[in-house]
Amino acid sequence: MEFKSLDPDLWRSVLDQAPDLVFLSDFGTGHILYLNPAGIALVGLRDHADARARTTAEFLTDAGLAQTPAVEAALTRHGHWQGVSELRHFGTGEPIPVYVSAFAVRHGEAGPAVIAAIMRDRRRRRTQDRRFRTALESTAHRAREQHALAELGRLAVVADLDTLLPAATGAAAALIGAGCASIARSTGTDALEVLAYSGQPPQAAVLRRRSGVAAGVRGGHR
Repeated sequence: MEFKSLDPDLWRSVLDQAPDLVFLSDFGTGHILYLNPAGIALVGLRDHADARARTTAEFLTDAGLAQTPAVEAALTRHGHWQGVSELRHFGTGEPIPVYVSAFAVRHGEAGPAVIAAIMRDRRRRRTQDRRFRTALESTAHRAREQHALAELGRLAVVADLDTLLPAATGAAAALIGAGCASIARSTGTDALEVLAYSGQPPQAAVLRRRSGVAAGVRGGHR
């Protein structure tokens, strides 16, 4: 099969299948010449006819419009511009942060004639960033758990009790993600003697005994 690089139907099909917003516009008037289906859906338009009846300025929020002079200057001088802008949804008015790559695809005697722009919705990027941070925090927590258990196992073999007990409270705090942990024993009275503690120091070395509990963990922020 021969590949005809100038076949307009081929390139139209490519643009129609693109997952990001892609448009062509007249540089002088701002009128939309083409907007792909992903772009129509992103900004809440009805169809291609609805898109072609509008100008690029109608797609932008006030924040996006404020960038227009700088974008036009860059396109005139360099033929391209990249940066962050903000679209608006035609149905809800919701601002849509986007990353923009714009470039001149046809020039006239006075400068750029037709502009192409590819815009990627940054709202998905923020969601992906949050998922990445959550996964990273989970991995770091598992690493702390493994380190705490390994250190506790090593100390159980070679260390004395005074060294082992603080290590045990540290391991307990790491394993459950608590801010502090303690090991205590009954004194035979209505009190508990704290033998080891990790985290913010307690108010006193002897705590009031509650419900016969001889070891406790105080919750905190992970």
